[in-house]
Amino acid sequence: MSGPDCKDIIEFKKSIAGVPSDVKAPFDAISKDALAKVTDPRALTVWETDADIDGLLQLIEVYFKIKAANASSSGGAAPAGTGWAGSGKNGKKKMGMIILSQEKDDRNAYQRIIDLLRYLTSTKGEAHLNGTVCAFDSIVIVRGVNYSKTRTKEEDKHVIKRINTSIDRVLKMIHNSSSSKPKIVWHHGPILSLLLTWINHADDLRSSLSAITITAAVTFTDGLKPSDVGKSNKPSDFQTLERYATKLGVNVLFLDPVTQLIYNEFPSHFIHYFGYYITVFLPHSVTLPHYRVGLDYLTTFAFRLWGATKNTYGKDVVAQVKQHLNGERSQHWARICIDPASYTRAACLSAGEERPLQLAGSLADSPWAMYATSLTTVPTSPLPGFARLVLCPTSSLDTLTATYHAAPISLNYSTSTYKVSNPSPFRLLVPRDGIDIPAMEQRIQGTMTAILTRVMEVKPKLRMGDPDVRVWMDMLGAVNWCLEGCMAGLPANVRGKVEEVASMLTVVGCWGYMVKNRETAFGLGVPTATAAATGPVASMGIPAAPATATTAAATTGWGMGQGQGQVGTRWGFPA
Repeated sequence: MSGPDCKDIIEFKKSIAGVPSDVKAPFDAISKDALAKVTDPRALTVWETDADIDGLLQLIEVYFKIKAANASSSGGAAPAGTGWAGSGKNGKKKMGMIILSQEKDDRNAYQRIIDLLRYLTSTKGEAHLNGTVCAFDSIVIVRGVNYSKTRTKEEDKHVIKRINTSIDRVLKMIHNSSSSKPKIVWHHGPILSLLLTWINHADDLRSSLSAITITAAVTFTDGLKPSDVGKSNKPSDFQTLERYATKLGVNVLFLDPVTQLIYNEFPSHFIHYFGYYITVFLPHSVTLPHYRVGLDYLTTFAFRLWGATKNTYGKDVVAQVKQHLNGERSQHWARICIDPASYTRAACLSAGEERPLQLAGSLADSPWAMYATSLTTVPTSPLPGFARLVLCPTSSLDTLTATYHAAPISLNYSTSTYKVSNPSPFRLLVPRDGIDIPAMEQRIQGTMTAILTRVMEVKPKLRMGDPDVRVWMDMLGAVNWCLEGCMAGLPANVRGKVEEVASMLTVVGCWGYMVKNRETAFGLGVPTATAAATGPVASMGIPAAPATATTAAATTGWGMGQGQGQVGTRWGFPA
């Protein structure tokens, strides 16, 4: 089968819709087979992640699927602190996973994932291989690589060895059949080099690969292009991957958030009252860096507006920032906002544009900035972790096939085009006709609600520390001073939007509301995710975790803030 070359996703969807009737059945069979393989609950899954907020939330989904499967197995649940050895009869488990950290200069991804698993399991896990591996029963975290740094062959050898050792150990725990070989589904991130190195050197294990997914390496919206986070890949890398996949007889499924209709880059858009429940989803050690960056971004935004209206820039703006912040407390989070380079004339004038206003509105509601968040540019692959939610092990194959095509494709790197093509090991996950952006957002919101429900069964207490409140109030005082001083000087079309940001900060935003009502909101906690509507949380106007996807999907603002924040305008985003 071979379709016409496509230069954008619209043409590609038309090509799928125009598949001849005599080819449709084989096309659907190819798609269903690919989806079945990537969600096979009998396979060991390997997940590479950079440990940003969206990636960690996605891992929580997989964690609870594995926990449920293993608790129902003949072996029973694992005792606290269990490491390599496993538990129950013969240490056997139904499911397991390897989490491979993608290290970054601005974070210790490996430690962040460990902190998350310690939080969810209430155990410390067991360190192995000189602290580069941490095991939580059949879930094992492996320190990966930092792709921005040059690696030697010896360093790659050590990484491959610890990956293989971890895979071997977990396979022994979950593989129960002596008559069939084990299966591995590898969910890789945007940079291919480590995966290619592993396939090239893992002689014994690569034959167990049954499927591969690649997340956010390329975009398909306006032709075949590298994503912001996949720019280090070369066409030869994809050609090598195609050759390996063909030789091994496995499919490679490409996940592109925008192709999957994920346009909004803010988690708060998909999670009901995110500014309230993030303290349940994730431990404080994980959320704190995001909180600090959020405060930094909000302060920078406000003082840029002030500088633009006062025709004041550079170090003169920084002097005002320092005058209006508590120096001792702000030293832990103020970075961009005290850098004179943040206040060039161009940067200050740009603060009234759509992108900075969108970001400020989201952070005013829920001040946890993603590592991927930029003050000025929209990511080409927003929330890549959310693009993986549909491929959780044990996902309903009927639902998947009713929602998506895993279309067989070939890629033309010289013309930046792609087309329906088979035989080819490559597949592209594409929503079917009739699945629009609101429908996709509702599905994600429903999934996140279900994840929150599971988390709140084991972690019902919400947490807000005094230091978090103090630095918020410090930031709020400085930002309010800015906005009051510059509002009259803003153009009318900008002033209204800035007033909405100010309202989110002080009146209708979720986090601001929580701070003002912290004793009621955080002192009592929430017993379960389905707390009665008459409980202490509901009495403040903030419901417990919604019981259905429909409830979560009803909110359409920047975030899921209290009151008016739920129905704010989503500037620039598709309706």
